[in-house]
Amino acid sequence: MQCFATEVTLDVEVEITEASRGTPGRLFDRPERSVAAEPDACEIAVWLVHGDRRLELTSFLPTETLTALREDALSQLLDDGP
Repeated sequence: MQCFATEVTLDVEVEITEASRGTPGRLFDRPERSVAAEPDACEIAVWLVHGDRRLELTSFLPTETLTALREDALSQLLDDGP
């Protein structure tokens, strides 16, 4: 048997499993009392779907791919409104 690596393009389903709105930072008279800003955030699961069968791919994807998908998910949430 012979194996080789190749690149394929697949349609996947991205599920937003958790989301939170960011908070603005607050400056106080002393830096140690100040509160840092927190950005909007979400967690996702990425699925390959074929008929009624689903295979989770999240842990197999490169970090930069997951980051891009999380940004897309946040954009979708913000476009959908509150």
